[in-house]
Amino acid sequence: MMGRLILPLLSVFVTGVIGIETITLGPDTNLNLPENDYIIQSPNFPNSYGTVINHNNVGQIILNAPAEEGAGYYLFFTEFMIDETETIIISHENTTHILSGSEFTKRGTAAYIYTEGNVVFQIGANSLSEDDHTGFQIIAKRHGVNEIVGTSYNDSTNLDELDYAYFFVSPAYPAVNGSTIERTQTFMSNNSIRVLLYDFDFNGTVVLSGTDVNGTDVKIEYTGFQTNTSTVANYFLHDVTIDVKCKRPAGCGRYFVIVEPYVPKPPTITSLNFSLDTNVSQWFTSVDYDRTAYPNNYQFYVNITAPENTEQKIVLWLKFESEASSDGMSFTGLVANPAADNWRLTGSWYTLLFAETNHLQLSFSSDGVGRAVGFYGSLYLQSCKCPEDEVLETNYTSSLDFTITSPGYSNRDVGSYCPGLNCQWSYKFTVDHIFNFDSPFFEFRDSDFLRISDDHNKTIAIFSNSNKANTSSFYVNSGIVHFQFVTSSDIVAPNGTDNFYFWMRAGISEVFPSHQPQFIDRVTFVESYFVSYDLS
Repeated sequence: MMGRLILPLLSVFVTGVIGIETITLGPDTNLNLPENDYIIQSPNFPNSYGTVINHNNVGQIILNAPAEEGAGYYLFFTEFMIDETETIIISHENTTHILSGSEFTKRGTAAYIYTEGNVVFQIGANSLSEDDHTGFQIIAKRHGVNEIVGTSYNDSTNLDELDYAYFFVSPAYPAVNGSTIERTQTFMSNNSIRVLLYDFDFNGTVVLSGTDVNGTDVKIEYTGFQTNTSTVANYFLHDVTIDVKCKRPAGCGRYFVIVEPYVPKPPTITSLNFSLDTNVSQWFTSVDYDRTAYPNNYQFYVNITAPENTEQKIVLWLKFESEASSDGMSFTGLVANPAADNWRLTGSWYTLLFAETNHLQLSFSSDGVGRAVGFYGSLYLQSCKCPEDEVLETNYTSSLDFTITSPGYSNRDVGSYCPGLNCQWSYKFTVDHIFNFDSPFFEFRDSDFLRISDDHNKTIAIFSNSNKANTSSFYVNSGIVHFQFVTSSDIVAPNGTDNFYFWMRAGISEVFPSHQPQFIDRVTFVESYFVSYDLS
């Protein structure tokens, strides 16, 4: 694993950006700001803000209300990806918003907050995080008394005269019936323009007209729920017109569209090839990961091959953050069904993926707008071979002790899980012996289970997250014991870990005549007792 560069939190600073100040909010921030428009962001944004060292401090910014009573601020989120253990609390009037982790999946409600009066921003952490995160950027823009967002605009807007992106939103967003206002607005720039449908669930029509980046005059119409799983981006040269139509008196829904100029840049390209033939990990990262955000127009490709073998899987462990919109990582070969082989990640992910084929390709691309921390991952082969039937013999001794483990257990330092298993195997032994086993140590997904039965398919025990046996040890004298181990078919492991497994101690021992009377049936349980083993 490559070394980490821990970036110290910067002291709070204020920089002027042509008429609007950028304020850094960190654990050591304590500011009382006068009425104004501001950009409020995490330290070093969009590069990793590093590890929060001092957890005793709670950074705070008080943004004083505009002088006019009833006035306040629109808060627009251009990015929000922090650690799950960290929180940002935004308070205004009698309302409190507590935000943590990635707010991208909640963008229907978290892309924007309407406030009146003073606004207080606080940042803190509950535990030490060593992960790299992009952070947050919030645009605080003043509004007047009773002003409704999305109802005041100019027919034309020069984006080069603004200090931040233009937020083209439906009236009273995120309300879905705020108004039936129709509008037409033209945006201009000396550079290219990205129009991003960040949150769009609208039953009227929104038409984008202009010359796209390929020099073709286009007219693109959108209606319905366009951003259910992802955002939608379009790119234009120098100008674009957005025309909104709604024929429903009660309103047509909501939309949150971000319009932003950008300067096209030549691509930065990385291409890698990995051939996996052992469980040794192959590591990869985006350029300058944990130091600076990936560049605009960044293209990253990895081609992975492994031997044809149905008893092993390519496993991808990944920490990933991209601009939560058009930047993303796509996969080919992740699932065996070509019709479903269209996986794409964007935003914030800490995950583990199990490929269903032996040829996996991943590609990351970023556009010309917005950046994030990037990604850090590893690839390895996971053994998923089921145990085989076995005949147990004592080899002239009175007993035999051994362990039974889930497939992949020996590789648990890297990862021990295999999805989609239905392993069935048995242990045979002579009738003058007893098969004994202890309740297993296990970490399962909720749908996983281990079932043990005798020669008449009578259940001896079932172990799962919802069924944990009260008996510690089991004795069986039926001459054969059957095992069945079933795992979830989901190829995604939660929270970037696959250390799900079982480990159990078992054995056979000879039955002496004096012991035979206590075995009154094919399966006999003995009194529970506590067993402790060192699995290291």
